[in-house]
Amino acid sequence: MDPLLSLLIIILLAYFFGEVARYFRVPRVVGQLFAGIVLGIPYIKQYLLAGKNAELISFLADLGILLLFFFVGLQIDMYSFKRYFRESALISLFNTALPLIGGFLLFWHLGFGIASSVIVGICLAVSSQSVSVAVLEELKLLKSKIAKLVITAGAVDDVFELVLISIVLTLIHASIGQASSAKVLLDISIFVAAIVAFRYVIIPVLMHLFAQEKSITYLFTGAVVVTLILALVTFYLGLGAIIGALFAGIIVREVLLTGKNKKPWEEHNIAKAIHIASFGFLVPIFFAWVGINTDLTSIIHSSGTIALLVLIAVVGTVVGSMIGVKLHKGGTWLEGFTVGWGVTPKGDVELVIASLALTKALISDSLFSSLIMMAIFTTLISPMMFRYALKKWHSN
Repeated sequence: MDPLLSLLIIILLAYFFGEVARYFRVPRVVGQLFAGIVLGIPYIKQYLLAGKNAELISFLADLGILLLFFFVGLQIDMYSFKRYFRESALISLFNTALPLIGGFLLFWHLGFGIASSVIVGICLAVSSQSVSVAVLEELKLLKSKIAKLVITAGAVDDVFELVLISIVLTLIHASIGQASSAKVLLDISIFVAAIVAFRYVIIPVLMHLFAQEKSITYLFTGAVVVTLILALVTFYLGLGAIIGALFAGIIVREVLLTGKNKKPWEEHNIAKAIHIASFGFLVPIFFAWVGINTDLTSIIHSSGTIALLVLIAVVGTVVGSMIGVKLHKGGTWLEGFTVGWGVTPKGDVELVIASLALTKALISDSLFSSLIMMAIFTTLISPMMFRYALKKWHSN
């Protein structure tokens, strides 16, 4: 099949299933995953990805991951993290630690390797608040205490989880390459030095250079250049390209929103341009690609594993949030229960981690497919339970 025709089919089907999901008030990512699962049916997949088509789609999916993590970095508000740390630290600590530790211990006990068990724990711990924010907006509760807890706890969660993911991926990558501890420490030291240089010298100069034309097009070009440079730096240091993309987003936000020469409009324009290019084109291809690589037959034979994953993800996150809220002064069990469902939905980060783990043979095809189905089920269940818990909390 012609590569352009394959790309057209993938984009159209991802859009169609994404709109069907949106109609039923389910995140578009679920629809895009289902589109990939349909296209992954053996006979369709064999025809769709014939020749070099698979390499093209895989490359575009990888590029989508970089822009996705740059966009995630742009959303990390370090000021909010510092401001609400004390209030949200307990919630974030428990709702991250419980599913992470629970997932690791259970799968390690079931005979999975340490690396596979770590990946499972991380995927169960990572969450996304975008679905819950939409529910809060729908119910006119964005200014409520619950909304504040969900959003601020989510901001702290993001920092905790992304730092954890960066460290774990670095160590796993090093173990695969059989690098020495001294080499790993040296690479991390070089990375820290590079981040400082980029934060205070390179990125400010580059962003000033690309902003001279006062065009959103050039700002977008500058953001892509910064992302690719830092991604290449971390890739050649053996830390993974996505870590560089993530820190590129964080640094660009800090450069444009802090200091004497604040330019919030430029940060807004960059975020808008990246959002359009990534979520309008590359990110749907990535999620469809994840679905294409999901093995339907293994899902049927792994129903028990999927059920365990969903149970640990839900119980660990909700119970962890309840404990965190209760330990905070004035918190109630009902508030914790509501916040827990608000931070339970799975988003895009754990799908990236699972995909990277699969490509590095850290997890099996069967476990990868089970993790994908876990993300889908938790994303479907959580908004309904969150809406129910919100109404119960609001009525008290």
